Amino acid sequence: MELKIKNGDTVRIITKNGSSNNEFGDIGTVENVEVGGSFRVSVKGRRQFGNYHIEEEVELIKQSTEQKL
Repeated sequence: MELKIKNGDTVRIITKNGSSNNEFGDIGTVENVEVGGSFRVSVKGRRQFGNYHIEEEVELIKQSTEQKL
């Protein structure tokens, strides 16, 4: 199953998982989409580790305009 979420997308955290430093309602940028379906959500002001999520935990706000090569 292909993920709808891509690197560079802007998302809102809608489900807080226990292993993430991000909080419910945070808005950030998707990075490091992995084969297993998890991805990092980089939120300004939050630590840059322990912030991985899956698609069901986020709401897409804005798609990246980045073209896939």
